[in-house]
Amino acid sequence: MRVLLFSNNVHQEGKTLVTVRRGSKWADLDVGQEIGIRAVGFADIRVACILFVHKCRLGDIPEHMLASEHDINCRTLVGLQRELERVYDDSIDLDETVTVVGYVLS
Repeated sequence: MRVLLFSNNVHQEGKTLVTVRRGSKWADLDVGQEIGIRAVGFADIRVACILFVHKCRLGDIPEHMLASEHDINCRTLVGLQRELERVYDDSIDLDETVTVVGYVLS
């Protein structure tokens, strides 16, 4: 099972959540596929089910997807860009390709 790592491990059971990942590494996930969710530095893995996958430019993420971001600080484009730059320790342009992964904890 593939495992998504989270530096900010905030998840709510039963709610549709979103995570945004740099590039297209996660764009091959299938709707209905189960993946692991793990916080960086911890061994516990929770299981989540993929609801949707959307590849686009960072600046083109639809508002309704941002509104479901698992991290409340990433529910605006400015906040998301700032967090992506922190996590990836790199400058991230609004034209950069990202993958938006919608999921629900099983």
